[in-house]
Amino acid sequence: MEEGHWVLVGFALGLGALLYSSVGHGGASAYIAILGLLGVGADRIPVLALCFNVVVASIGTINYYRAGAFRWSLFWPFALASVPMAFAGRLFASQFGTGLKFVLGLVLVAAAFRMCLPQTGIPEGQTDKEARIPPFWIAVIFGILIGFLSGLAGVGGGIFLSPLLVVGGWATPRVASGVSAPFILLNSLSGLMAMPAWEAIAKGTFPELTPVLGIPILFWAFCVLIGGGIGSFLGSRRFNPVWLKRLLALVLLVAAYKLLIA
Repeated sequence: MEEGHWVLVGFALGLGALLYSSVGHGGASAYIAILGLLGVGADRIPVLALCFNVVVASIGTINYYRAGAFRWSLFWPFALASVPMAFAGRLFASQFGTGLKFVLGLVLVAAAFRMCLPQTGIPEGQTDKEARIPPFWIAVIFGILIGFLSGLAGVGGGIFLSPLLVVGGWATPRVASGVSAPFILLNSLSGLMAMPAWEAIAKGTFPELTPVLGIPILFWAFCVLIGGGIGSFLGSRRFNPVWLKRLLALVLLVAAYKLLIA
């Protein structure tokens, strides 16, 4: 890949990280689309997308936690069930065809549409701390489903968890973002552990990636780190909740496009 080309890829990845991190997401679906459209080898894309997800979700977790937007009581039941299922879903990803992607894309379109309607989520005037917590068994069931679907799709699961928390009335958009960031971080790490490419990289024997690890991939990681840091700071401290919901709807539509068309 020519130098000018991979620099442009880095800036595109950084912009994707900025948009997604502003709603607490890691951006894996954006990275998959960008890397695929710009000609990066298909064998590199899944592991790179999840690695970048880890970078962005890590800085997002810090920013949202510092902003007081994280709720442990809301986070742990979903994460407890989701993380091992993300590993399982990634293991079985090759067994599923395009039909699953189509169904997931339609789900995201419906979620985006619902986010744009009035009176979604926590009633007006209710604070983050007053939000009700879903029953444990409901959180576990949804955690299992989200984790497995995330592993299959090669994402961190925030595109499923965030709208669920808001539409279910369990969190404001800001808290949904604050809970999604560490959720995505753990699911992404779990998915990575299930990928043979990751084991090869750890051993330094992945033939396609190791020759360029010194420059392009490190530059891309730096770009998503900067974009993720800016986006999560703005999302956690600056953006109005109404705009957060609109941004989340836009992110869901971009992810749906990736699943349905790209």
